[in-house]
Amino acid sequence: MLDTIIKNDYLIPEIDPFVDVWYKDCFHSSLFPIINHFVGNINPFLIKDVFLYNTENGEDLPLINFKSKQIEERKLIYEILDEMGISCKARIVSSDLINDLVEVINNNKPAIIGVDCFYESIRADAYNKEHVAHSLLVYGFNRGEMCFNIIEHSFRFSIDFKPKTITFSDLINSYNGFLENLNDYKFTKDRLPSICRINGIFPSFYEFARGDNLQSAGTSLNDTKYISKYANYMLNNKDMFSDSVESIKTFTEEFQSVISGNLFLSGDTNQFLDNLNNVINNKKAEKYVFCKVFGSQAGIVECFDNVINDWTSIRAFLAKYVYSTIYNKTHMDNCFSKLENIYNQEKQYYDMLFSLMKTIV
Repeated sequence: MLDTIIKNDYLIPEIDPFVDVWYKDCFHSSLFPIINHFVGNINPFLIKDVFLYNTENGEDLPLINFKSKQIEERKLIYEILDEMGISCKARIVSSDLINDLVEVINNNKPAIIGVDCFYESIRADAYNKEHVAHSLLVYGFNRGEMCFNIIEHSFRFSIDFKPKTITFSDLINSYNGFLENLNDYKFTKDRLPSICRINGIFPSFYEFARGDNLQSAGTSLNDTKYISKYANYMLNNKDMFSDSVESIKTFTEEFQSVISGNLFLSGDTNQFLDNLNNVINNKKAEKYVFCKVFGSQAGIVECFDNVINDWTSIRAFLAKYVYSTIYNKTHMDNCFSKLENIYNQEKQYYDMLFSLMKTIV
C-alpha cells in the first residue's frame, strides 16, 4: 500500500552529486549522495576501510593491485548502513521497474539500480559500443515526460557527476541489459562491490530510507570512537601493511623479468593498464579519506602526492609503449626508478602514519 498519493512528478530534495574523488566504484558514487542526504557525514563509512597492495599472476603478465579491506569483521552494506541509521532494502529483480521506482521515490526513498551502459543513450562512451555494468542513483520522476531524474557521469572513472534525466524506455532497456549480463565476469569485474551480494548474487534494485535508529545512530557519527578503532587496527596490523609495501618490490622484480624477456607487448596489456588505473584511483581515494578524517598533514600528504604522481607517470610511459609498440629505454628506466621511489615513499608514509596513530589511542 502506498504511503501517499502518487504525484505526476516529484524530485527528492537535497540529493547532490558526489564529485570529490572516485571511490572504488560507481556504486559508491551513487551511495554517498544518499548517505549525505540522510546523515550529512560519510566519514564513518569511509574509515571502515584500509587499502593494501598485493600482486597476482595474470594470464601472462604480473599484476599489481591496491584494494580496500574492511577493518572490522566483514559486514554487508546493509549492516553498515543500518549502523548509520539508514535502511537499505534490496531486490534481486524488480518485476515492474517503472512503477517500483515511482513508488519508492514518491515516498522520499532514493534508489540505486543496476544498468548496462550499452543501452544508455546519454553515455556516449559506451552506448551501442560496450557492455558495462553500472549503478545509477534515481531520485525523481516525471510521468508526463516519461523520464527519471538521475545522477550520472560522462564516462567511466570520471567524477563529473551531474543531475540528468533518462527516459523510461532507456532505463528499462539498460536495466534489462544489466540482468542479462550479470553472470558474465567481464561485464561486472570490479564494478560492483562484493559487500552488496546476497547469497552470492548482486541485487539489481536498492531503496533507501531513514532508519528507525537514525537519531540515536546520528549522535555517534561525530564520535571519536571510530577514529580510535581505526588507529588501533593500524597499530595492531603493522606486519600486514609491511607485507603490502613489499608487494611493490615483488611486482617490480617480476615486471623487470617481463621487460628483459621482451614479453610485455605479447601479454594482456589492457588488463595491466586497467590495474594501474585502479591503483591510481584507489590511492587518490586513500588520500581523500585520510585528509577528510585527519586533515591535511604536510609530510603525509606529500607522500601521497609523490606516489600518485609516480604511478601516473608509469601508466603514461607504459600506455605510450603499448600504443606505439616502440621501446624507449629512457622511459623504461624511469619506470623502474619510480617504482623504487614508490616503495620508499610508501615505507615513509607508514612510518609517519603509525606515529600519528600512536597519538590517538
